[in-house]
Amino acid sequence: MNSITQMTQRTLSTLQTQGTKPKVVAAIPCLNEEQFISDIVTRARRYVDNVIVVDDGSTDNTSAITKGKDKLKRRKKVENTQAANCKAPTILITGGCGFIGINVAKYLYSKGYKIRILDNLSVGKKEKLTSAGLPPSAVELVIGDVRDRDTVERAVCNIKAVVHLAAHTSVVESLGNPEETWHINVTGTLNLLEFCRLKGVQTFIFASSNAVLGEQAAPVDETKIPKPISPYGASKLAGEALCTAYYHSFALNTVSLRFANCYGPYSENKPMVITKFINWARQDKPLIIYGNGSQTRDFTHVGDVCQSIYLCLAAVDSVAGEIFQIGSGVETSINKLAEIIQEIMGKKLPIINKPKRRGEIERNYSNITKARKILGFEPKINLKTGLEELCELFKLKT
Repeated sequence: MNSITQMTQRTLSTLQTQGTKPKVVAAIPCLNEEQFISDIVTRARRYVDNVIVVDDGSTDNTSAITKGKDKLKRRKKVENTQAANCKAPTILITGGCGFIGINVAKYLYSKGYKIRILDNLSVGKKEKLTSAGLPPSAVELVIGDVRDRDTVERAVCNIKAVVHLAAHTSVVESLGNPEETWHINVTGTLNLLEFCRLKGVQTFIFASSNAVLGEQAAPVDETKIPKPISPYGASKLAGEALCTAYYHSFALNTVSLRFANCYGPYSENKPMVITKFINWARQDKPLIIYGNGSQTRDFTHVGDVCQSIYLCLAAVDSVAGEIFQIGSGVETSINKLAEIIQEIMGKKLPIINKPKRRGEIERNYSNITKARKILGFEPKINLKTGLEELCELFKLKT
């Protein structure tokens, strides 16, 4: 029996005496090369439960063994970190540098998700990620356009799910450039769905809109037949149809969320009615209303939108293929909105009425019964509270 075999047997006996019962053991002779020790032991541990480094003492290998052990410890630390990271699923958020995207990124990061963002920065700014409290190490940013297939292919690699927010979102602008609206909102969505299919990504949350429904008797719900009256609404309806098709054809877990009019933090530069009213009021300017102000909307805090997305991700197996109305469930006229904002800011401002704009729906708010029942969705921030918080945030940014 040679010395290596004898030492191996003695070591095994010692382990057994100490109560350690190795299932499989690899005995490796020690050479005077720390690289050999660390590399071979690391490789061996992929296949066996215990590794014994055997040295007969004929040469002084203490330094090599010590350095080898140190390398193994460092490598193990890296492996543990990588393993921990692997356990945290990565979510791709398209349009993640925009108003809703930043809020969703913050929310999902707080829930333990790793965040990857795809954004062409045409509207959103990457600096806002840091100002929103997201550390650089928390977010991987891919700068590019959803219309570019190579960029999309790169962005969807090694992710758990997609939250697709990137879009051309203006009803009015879609009337001026319907072709671009279509390419961004439809071709972009198709690119993402297709590469999710090819790369094995199982979950796709699509940000749709009440605009798909057009003029309907309010409140609107998922049973209404869509009749969009703007290119924007039509493009979102096409996106919903693609999601449904990929669910039925390729078993891709898609969910479409029809967001009502969203407002909240990081929207100070967003050209929407709440933002405009607050900014005008801060400058003591008249509030401009298109139409007579009786038109209604369902103003929904972005925190509640984030909640709905998270609920879908958590229960995607049971809600795949579904469409949900997401809103506050409360109808508010534009005149009432102007009144609330003036009250919060302690001002009385003149109102200027201009002609109603084409493509805009007269009365629109959501029946959220389905989302409540199936998702467990419940709006948490009422309009008055949300507007008070937003007005304070806008003051801090001056």
